[in-house]
Amino acid sequence: MPLLVDGKITIPLYHGTNLLFYDSIMQYGLGGRNLIKELRVIDLLHDLIGICEDSLAADEDWILRMQCAKLIASQEVTGGVFNFRHGSAYLAASIEKAVRYAVSSEFSSEALAHFMMLWGRLLDSHVTLPPTLETSSRPILEFASGRKGPLVFQLNQVAIAGLTTEEGGDPSASLNFIEPLVSGENSVYEDFLGVANFEIHEPISVADASIFRVLRDPSNDSAYAEGYSLVLDREESPFDGATAEVVHRIRLA
Repeated sequence: MPLLVDGKITIPLYHGTNLLFYDSIMQYGLGGRNLIKELRVIDLLHDLIGICEDSLAADEDWILRMQCAKLIASQEVTGGVFNFRHGSAYLAASIEKAVRYAVSSEFSSEALAHFMMLWGRLLDSHVTLPPTLETSSRPILEFASGRKGPLVFQLNQVAIAGLTTEEGGDPSASLNFIEPLVSGENSVYEDFLGVANFEIHEPISVADASIFRVLRDPSNDSAYAEGYSLVLDREESPFDGATAEVVHRIRLA
């Protein structure tokens, strides 16, 4: 089967996120609301970086963390095609990639995780913050204190018209690359699917999406891989019901 039929992608696409963003996604759709921008996470991350550089001693580990925070604050796609733009919604053809993003931090958001990391480091170091920064940061702190847990949304028949590549280019190139890997039985090589990532430019309804909770498996066979179960709840509320079905099991090296 071709990967594009009547302008729609014929394989599922996945979005890794967190319960923090669930209500917004359900109300506005994927890509319908940019909470990172509304909360001014990137703007205030810039401010925290400056205060950290002026006030904190830098050991080797902290230097690396600060470098990553600066890349996120830059909101650029690097020369190595690493995407440090945040706030937009992204879809992946690889379920493993969506899981990896969902479990990447407590918040499933690099920008929010780095803001909270720097904020915590400054508080632990008893650095006095400007009152205006404390006031501006309060909505972020309130949001980050909400109920958390990694989620993966599975969407079918996504229209290509509202997508670009992760770097902002023509999405057809990614589809053309992975199309030969799809067999008649619709099996694919997961490693190669990892290159097909898309940025959403038009809100996508999740009314028909499958929503999985991502649970860490209690034991792993290998010290070099982490196991996760994707659970589909069978209740009206997808996170409070006792009846659930494990749909996928994923191992991340």
